[in-house]
Amino acid sequence: MGYPRTMPTPHDPRSPGPVHDVVILGGGMVGLTLALALDQAGLSVGLVESGRLEGESAATGGGRASMVAFAVRRMWEALGVGGLEGQAQPVRRIQVTEGRLSSGARSAPVAPASMMFTDADLGSDEAGAPLGWMIENRVIRDALVRSVRAKPGIAVFEEATARALMRDGTAAGVQLADGREVAGALLVGAEGRRSMVAETFGLRAVGWDYGQDALAVTLVHETPHDAVAHQLFLPSGPIAVLPMTGNRSNIVWTHRRAAARALAGMDDADLGREIAERVGGLLGRFHFEGTRATWPLALAVADPPVGPRIALVGDSWHSVHPLAGQGLNLGLKDVAALAEVLADAVAVGLDPGAEATLDRYVRWRRFDVTSQALGMDLILRAFAAGGTRLGLLRQAGLAVIDAAAPARRLLARTAGAATGDLPRLLRGERLDTPRAAA
Repeated sequence: MGYPRTMPTPHDPRSPGPVHDVVILGGGMVGLTLALALDQAGLSVGLVESGRLEGESAATGGGRASMVAFAVRRMWEALGVGGLEGQAQPVRRIQVTEGRLSSGARSAPVAPASMMFTDADLGSDEAGAPLGWMIENRVIRDALVRSVRAKPGIAVFEEATARALMRDGTAAGVQLADGREVAGALLVGAEGRRSMVAETFGLRAVGWDYGQDALAVTLVHETPHDAVAHQLFLPSGPIAVLPMTGNRSNIVWTHRRAAARALAGMDDADLGREIAERVGGLLGRFHFEGTRATWPLALAVADPPVGPRIALVGDSWHSVHPLAGQGLNLGLKDVAALAEVLADAVAVGLDPGAEATLDRYVRWRRFDVTSQALGMDLILRAFAAGGTRLGLLRQAGLAVIDAAAPARRLLARTAGAATGDLPRLLRGERLDTPRAAA
């Protein structure tokens, strides 16, 4: 006998909820995308969010924006997520520089250590695709929320405080503060850092705190950015200048925690001088738009990210340094892999919460998660280390990569989340259609 399928049924808001195939705790960008992917695959979904979905969208305004890989954009298109057109800035080139930019030139570094890779490095199989898109987080969330609202197969439990989590041999779920229970064959933690699912069921993370905060602000500037993203490695910490629609750029500045918080508390004039000193003439004159955002930085990877009838995705599984802007993309690659694994299992009558099903998810994603987390940590430490010899080695390394087409291609495809064994969604294929021929 195959896995007994369940479908969502109308329910009294005060009564126990229906049993779903999958319950997702957390209605952020990762949780919303997972709900859409599972719904497309024909699985019933219960989505539990402590706030109101639209309210959470408004709360993510601030200075936060994300570098969305081209493979992730393909996934959202395959899931029918609209509303991003005209609000997504293509990124065509990424320049990495050690040292601040000179005040008199837009792209000439003071230090002779610099490299650049472009969308041309993606190769002919991705012709025309940019390396990625910069999109404001509030825009992404609004688009995902609209898509979820349009899916009757996704039961949304919002403004719902999780009082406790439940699990037995056949189901797992959430007990809400108002007495309702939302249960399914599998419970997925997508709540972000300090995941209740991870903490309740003992999925311990290994890693360390960086003692740093990231400060994000959006600037409106007079000089066109030409779709170029800059990553500057400074003695005080890396600073990214990321192009956005119009003559706007998102600045993400990593600094020691006390210094970052002092920067966040400066008035616009003082903070503007600090930024201009480091990015030189890159932007011309500028002013700030919107509010500022800060968040603490740490490396943490839960191992394992699954247990009996539970699984983690996104920041609930792994928290990485924002150095390469891959945190959200890593989480959405988790989504694509988990959705395909669960869809395949249910299609042949298997239990989506079974150990064998979840083991396949872990095998698919563990190497990519671990290698990217440690790779970013290694790069961060290499550029933070002082000394003339190390400085010369860094400069030589950047020069070698800049001159090596295979290395640039690897960097370009990594930025596009297109390395390794890609799930169907990241190839732009829907989960409710037959597989493409191998």
